[in-house]
Amino acid sequence: MEVVNANQEQTTCSNCASLATELAATKAELESTQAINAELTKEIESLSTKADTGNSDAAFEIEGQLFGFHFHKAFFLGKAITHTDVLQDPSLQKQLVEAGSGMIKAK
Repeated sequence: MEVVNANQEQTTCSNCASLATELAATKAELESTQAINAELTKEIESLSTKADTGNSDAAFEIEGQLFGFHFHKAFFLGKAITHTDVLQDPSLQKQLVEAGSGMIKAK
């Protein structure tokens, strides 16, 4: 049998109030984070990540290897790029190949 004195009960009650306040703040932060997550998810879904069927023949060559595209838009090194950007920039082509980017595929 556990004996609880008045001081312990008072401490427990003040801890409960503190925990309840902390829980309410954490719930509010979670709701805010979930709202931000929902917005970002919508933004991601709105970006075109569909296979590039309109430009399936678009390709470039590096060291005898031909590369095509899985996607016509992607983010690379924090920047949005398109397949047109890649086709016009040999340096970017090489960077994507070296990085093993999912935007491109070997043909």
